[in-house]
Amino acid sequence: GKRIETKRAVNAENIEVCLTILDNHLTEMGNKELYIQIVNPSNNVVADKGAVNFDEESLIYSAKNTFYYDQNSQDVCVSVKADPSDRPLEKGIYRVSVFHGPQKIASANFILD
Repeated sequence: GKRIETKRAVNAENIEVCLTILDNHLTEMGNKELYIQIVNPSNNVVADKGAVNFDEESLIYSAKNTFYYDQNSQDVCVSVKADPSDRPLEKGIYRVSVFHGPQKIASANFILD
């Protein structure tokens, strides 16, 4: 039950995604939904939770997080547990994208050895 950070694909079971939402007094306060998409080196979505549709666009996502935005800067973290079919995770470059609705608001890459 203890969490240990690793960069080894064979040992990884969860991927923790953290970002800072900056203060913005032009954005309305209230509940906001973020969709996290993690794509493995084979271009497959890790921990596929299904798809959400925005008008004519569809997004396959790994996790969804709802948080209350009060117009102040705050950190948001989501732990994505890899499905048994995804494990062991592949070695290589993973792409993480964070969406608010259909708009991508953040992205990053990481490598598992």
